[in-house]
Order: sequence, then structure tokens, then C-alpha cells
Amino acid sequence: MRQRIDLGGGAVLGYRRGGVPGGPPVVVHHGLPAHDRAVESWLARAERHGLDLVVPDRPGHGLSSPAPWRSPLDVCAPLALLAERLGLGPFDVVGVAVGAPYAYATSVGLARRTRRVAVLAGRPFPPPSGGGGRRGQGDAARPPPVTTSGGPGTDEPSGVAQDRRLVGGDWGFSADQVRHPVCLWHWREDEEVPFPSATASWALLPHAELRVRPGAGDPLDPVAEDELFDLLTEGR
Repeated sequence: MRQRIDLGGGAVLGYRRGGVPGGPPVVVHHGLPAHDRAVESWLARAERHGLDLVVPDRPGHGLSSPAPWRSPLDVCAPLALLAERLGLGPFDVVGVAVGAPYAYATSVGLARRTRRVAVLAGRPFPPPSGGGGRRGQGDAARPPPVTTSGGPGTDEPSGVAQDRRLVGGDWGFSADQVRHPVCLWHWREDEEVPFPSATASWALLPHAELRVRPGAGDPLDPVAEDELFDLLTEGR
């Protein structure tokens, strides 16, 4: 069930919440509508693990008002307000697909609130202008454009176009500014984000682990989901 908070000036922020309020908090940055089944599965599973799972709607998605964001970093101010209203302590951050840049942005912009980051089938960092990376990368590192099955005239949320623009542009920060531990899951036959792009993104992050799954990218992969929840409950 979606809820909302008032941001002032007539703007609202929608969110979903599942699990146990007051439990170890987890903030999930959702993907596009095609990936929403995974988020719904995690919301349903959170109670079993005693987690407090919160999924904020980006502008133009769910109950959130449209807002002209300039970069993924613009997620931080409304998220900080939501965390205060819900009484969340330091939280783990999860990003799925196009939610990945917003998860990394949270690590940078809300560093004191963030504990660690998990990314599944995530959009990769744009390659640095000078190339290279601590584990090396080549031309295959350049991420492909964001695609969806929808388009103009479909019933996709209005926020999808903004996600495409923000994710495909300058994120406003670099990978080496993500100082928290990051665990990435990626699939070898992912057609939306080819595997070389994912490994290049992993190469740029200072404290990252890459877990490789067979087949096409599917955040509903039961093995990846089990590993994700093991990570989220580890030491808590």
C-alpha cells in the first residue's frame, strides 16, 4: 500500500513500506515498472527477516509529484526528509536497474545515513573521461541507452522520461566518491546492461564486490534474492 508525505508547496512524496517498522531500515530505489515485481517481492519478504523496507517513489512515479530534478543527487533531500518523518536510523541502500544511480547518489549525498549499498542489474557508471579504473576497462564499458518496452502514448509513469534523461547524463558525482561497501549482482546475458558494462562499473568503485549470475538480468532470481536478504540481515 502506497503512502505519502507533504513536501510543501503542494508537492508530495509517495512511498511504500513493508516489514517491521522500527526494524533495521533498508531504502530501496526502484527501477522502471518492468522491475516492480522484484520490489513487491522484497516488500512481502521483509517482515520475515525483521527489516523495515522503505521504497520512495521518484518524481512522476507512484504517488510522488513531478519535479524537475537535475541529477540523481536530487534524490537526497526528499529522502532525508522521509527518513526523519519515519524515524529511520542509518540504513542500507538497494538499487535495482535504473535505481542504481540513485542508490550511489544516496551513498554520496547522505553518507552519514548510509551503511552499505546493494545493486541488482544496475545501470553502470558513465566511464571516466580519462578511461581506466582500478581493475581496467575497455570500450565495452560505455553503458547503452536506457530502454523500456513503453514509450509515448503508453501508460508508463511520467517519471520514466526523467529517469532516462538523468541516468543517461552526468550523474553529478564519480564512482570514487562512493565510499561505502557496495555489493553488485549482475547477469552474464543481461540485454539491458551488457556484462562488460557492469564489470567496468565494478572496477571503478573503491569498495565493491561483484556477484555473477547466469542467464538474463532478473532481480527476481531466487538465488540473488536470498543472497540480498542474507546481506541485509548480516550483523543486524
